[in-house]
Parts: sequence; structure tokens; C-alpha cells
Amino acid sequence: MTDATGAVTRLMTVYVPSAVSAEATQFYTDCIGLPLKFADGERWVQFGTGNANFALAGAAEYPTGAQGAIAVFEVDEMAAFRARCAASNVTEVGLRDMGDHGKVLTIKDPDGNIVQFFSRT
Repeated sequence: MTDATGAVTRLMTVYVPSAVSAEATQFYTDCIGLPLKFADGERWVQFGTGNANFALAGAAEYPTGAQGAIAVFEVDEMAAFRARCAASNVTEVGLRDMGDHGKVLTIKDPDGNIVQFFSRT
């Protein structure tokens, strides 16, 4: 058994802002050929792409002030990862507790881009 260190373990999801319409979902399933994995109304539609996911994010799920695609990396332990980010003077935008699902940390990179990190509960 290895100790959790706050290490990034994989690229989990990349998502883009969307109206999360039936038309957009159909485009990615029928035209692009991505398998639908999960849908939550107008909030989120997630597709499989092998070892990572691609998703459409409605306004309720898209971070305020973000532009373009957002990468979500999975980390093995959120507290250790946050401590490392704080030591590096990273701008933390927020931490969202999603209960049994896990936590999502939103930060800004040095260029002001939003990057997110997910840790399972």
C-alpha cells in the first residue's frame, strides 16, 4: 500500500461550456462517436474517450470567469495537494465538496487559466 501524497494520478476530464442541449449531445454521440457515460439534465453530459472523459458543462457547472476548455486532473489526496499548491503561491478559486462523490479544487495557473483537481471521498 502506498501513502497518499497529493500526487496527480491522471487526466480525468476535459470539459467545455455548453447549453447542454439534445442537439449538442447528439453531435458528440452520433457525429464524433463518443459513448455517452452520464447525463444530468442541463448541468452536465459526460462522454467516454478511453482513459479520460470529455464533457459538456452547463452554466451551473462552469466556473465563473472561466473561458474555453477546462482540464480536470485526479489527485490521490486533496489536503496534501492543496498544501503543495499553497506553498507554491497558487491562486485558489474555491473548493467544492460534492459529498460522497468527492471534492473539486479550482485554481488559476500563472496565465489565469482555470484548472481543476478532483479527489474521491
